[in-house]
Amino acid sequence: MAITTAGGREYYTDAHAFTVPDSYADLSSLAKGRVKGILHTDTDAVTYKFPSGAEIIISAAASQIVPLVPKQIKHNADANSTYYALY
Repeated sequence: MAITTAGGREYYTDAHAFTVPDSYADLSSLAKGRVKGILHTDTDAVTYKFPSGAEIIISAAASQIVPLVPKQIKHNADANSTYYALY
């Protein structure tokens, strides 16, 4: 799913940088607290895995906020990338 805009009226008061590994990791171990969205810093594809087991591959535009918060996340390339959890 390519995202170029993300709607919503969320208000963010803090951000925390984290590295998305190339294998699934719990978002709660990468980012602390109640995450409201994720800022993608590049256009690389990442997979969001939700508690139901549903997996969504997202290729966001660079510097794009995705207002989805998965249970687990992984980078779909061999390299790790830095993203930002928004609070």
